[in-house]
Amino acid sequence: MAMDLESDDAPVTPPATEPAPPEPPAPPTEPPDPDVNQAVDVQGGKYVPLDALKAARAENKDLKAKAGENDQLRQQLAHLQGTLQTYQQVQASLAQQHPPSQAPVAADPDLVELARSLDYYKGDGTPDLDRAAKFSALIDKKAILKASEMVRPIQEQTAQEASTRNFYAASQEKTPSGMAIDQNLLRTLWQGLPASYTADPRVARIIASTVLGEQARMAPQLPTPPAHPPLVTENVGGPVAQRRQAISEAEQKVLDHRGMKTDDYVKATKDFRSGRMNTLED
Repeated sequence: MAMDLESDDAPVTPPATEPAPPEPPAPPTEPPDPDVNQAVDVQGGKYVPLDALKAARAENKDLKAKAGENDQLRQQLAHLQGTLQTYQQVQASLAQQHPPSQAPVAADPDLVELARSLDYYKGDGTPDLDRAAKFSALIDKKAILKASEMVRPIQEQTAQEASTRNFYAASQEKTPSGMAIDQNLLRTLWQGLPASYTADPRVARIIASTVLGEQARMAPQLPTPPAHPPLVTENVGGPVAQRRQAISEAEQKVLDHRGMKTDDYVKATKDFRSGRMNTLED
């Protein structure tokens, strides 16, 4: 159908009507109280049957018991939390005092090879290095014993030669008085010790000193002779006549200068004593 846009008789579209607001949802209905359903109206009041009251009391008792258990569990949980916190603090303190240990040392390849060659394995299939280490220590011990047996004759011969040299040196010792060392006593003490001991020069010196000391103790004690002949100053009956020494060259020159005879000089100096006051002229 053709419409005239300029004509006033054009049809007009009516405005759209707004929808009605939705109705609010109905409030939820509370479930009926079983106690109310079981209640009985008596003279304007509601009373529940005795069975319902007993059931309510029993349920209340169970709830109180469960509440007590909950309190007990809550206390145990708080105690465990405190214990856990204390344990964590101790672990942190120990970690600060003891630093973490170093990485384990790599296994000895020789022990690994020895364990494999002897079929030493643990339950997990790895080589048993502990058994291998024990076996290796046993081998080393036997090797040391074998080597000792091989070198023992050489050591004994060397010790015997050194002991003989030390005995010869000790046999040349003498006492302070010049007496030779007692060979029998020295040989007795020397043979009482093994050659491995007397091969040591220090032991040989101790043996020689022991023999010399014993020898000096057993020897008779003689008076030591004087180092110089005795000096006789006076006889029992009076002074000793001193022997006149020869006139020295200096004295002879003095005598010649003064024109004095030798006999006169000897006569004048016959009473002269060295270290005393002497009168030579009146």
